[in-house]
Amino acid sequence: MLILDLQAITDLQDQLADWPAAVRALQEIADCDGALEDAAINLALQTGLEPNTSDRWLDGLTKRYRAQICRKWTSDQPPAPEDLRWILAALEESSCPDLLRLPVALWVRSQGLHDFCDPLTEKLQ
Repeated sequence: MLILDLQAITDLQDQLADWPAAVRALQEIADCDGALEDAAINLALQTGLEPNTSDRWLDGLTKRYRAQICRKWTSDQPPAPEDLRWILAALEESSCPDLLRLPVALWVRSQGLHDFCDPLTEKLQ
């Protein structure tokens, strides 16, 4: 399970202050003591989704958006590893609920874009 410490949450709040949904998601992450998976499940419930309680729910959700994220990644200049704005922008063009975009982006970043996109790249070859 990915846990963000208070300093990481504070840094992200400063970086993403102009994205209201990201700020709300960060507050939920803070309320869940930094546990990204727990916060994502709570946010999903708030958006009307009915997530199961498995430990890998966020991973499964994130994979739904792999093609969109990775297609953008291969067509654009790869972003800096810490640049969540690029992933958030790619998710704007998807059906991912606003409140879940930051948890999805954080999960992708934790996997690394190359590792996250590699399974799709292998299938396309």
